[in-house]
Amino acid sequence: MYSDIWFKINKDIDLTIPIVERNNVYSEINKVIKFLNKLDNHQYFFSCGTVLGLVREGKLLDWDTDVDIDIIEPTEPLIEQIIFEMKKLGYSFQRQLKNNNRYNQLVFCKAPYHSIDFCFWYKEKNFFVNDVPETNIFKRSHPISLYEKFKEIKIENIFFKIPSDTEIYFKT
Repeated sequence: MYSDIWFKINKDIDLTIPIVERNNVYSEINKVIKFLNKLDNHQYFFSCGTVLGLVREGKLLDWDTDVDIDIIEPTEPLIEQIIFEMKKLGYSFQRQLKNNNRYNQLVFCKAPYHSIDFCFWYKEKNFFVNDVPETNIFKRSHPISLYEKFKEIKIENIFFKIPSDTEIYFKT
């Protein structure tokens, strides 16, 4: 059963402003990367529209309004540490989504306009799945092989970890 909690966004946060009009987006991302790289199991990568922009445009998409980071096989202590570190960086919750007492997504916001989404992927048979209600009909399911290797691309002096085979990632 889903537990989907949306928190009221602080009035000082405006998520309608596209990334192209924001200041210090890359420095905010770099702060998050620094703590993610210190975690015991840092099986994370940039995903969705974030990785699309990084690969296709060589930057974050101008019109995007959030940054997407996925975590593979998170443990409860790892998720608690992410929550602790994000709060330490000044972020607050926008969304906390669980299904069957397992985290599927956490969304954090910080004034004036920063938004970072974490999606969590769990192993089921030969796939990693992320079950968010927005998919309505089916769980998002990716073959395990898609996340066996990662690479880093350097943009704005920041190393972004992304799936090695982005062509297959985008098709999936």
